[in-house]
Amino acid sequence: MENQELVMQSRKIHLACGKNVLKGWENYDLFPCNNSVTKIDLLQKMNFEDNSIDFIFFEHAIEHFDEVDGFHIIQECYRILKKGGVMRILTPSLDTYVRRFNEWGEDFNTKHRNEFSSRTAFLNYAFYGEHATGLKFLDGKRSYDIGHRFIYSFEDLEEKLKKCGFLQVTEHDLRQSKHPELCNIDCRVDNLDIILEAQK
Repeated sequence: MENQELVMQSRKIHLACGKNVLKGWENYDLFPCNNSVTKIDLLQKMNFEDNSIDFIFFEHAIEHFDEVDGFHIIQECYRILKKGGVMRILTPSLDTYVRRFNEWGEDFNTKHRNEFSSRTAFLNYAFYGEHATGLKFLDGKRSYDIGHRFIYSFEDLEEKLKKCGFLQVTEHDLRQSKHPELCNIDCRVDNLDIILEAQK
């Protein structure tokens, strides 16, 4: 009976986990924070067999890659997911950035108004400032910029996911999913981010 349960157990991987190490998941990051996290370079082919993973969690990471590299990562995730497998992605929303700019005086912008002198300063930082911080980590021969490289709208990310072969892309509320494995794992708390799940 125990062997049958092990065979049926879902394989779940958390990519670019940072310090949000999830219990019951295989956690991966370029810079492992402890011994329970395995090093991975998402710019290389992932060391997983085709159709071998049930769930992928990718929170606030894809925006740190440019559009081409981000698309490559999506392709790799599609490759390694089993048929019916699900990838959960959280990322900043271009629509939210535009909304913050257009509705700068609204209550949902209080935190941002306290951090930036104007809506123009906020929007320029959102697109250019974070990327231009000059903060980089050196790993071997490659230098990694930790700033944002590409900001998605839901429509754009959905189009890319479907182009890779994902059959269904759905929006979700923070920490909510029809899959118990994907509930209550989100670490970031902005309800205005893109939160989606893509099924192979």
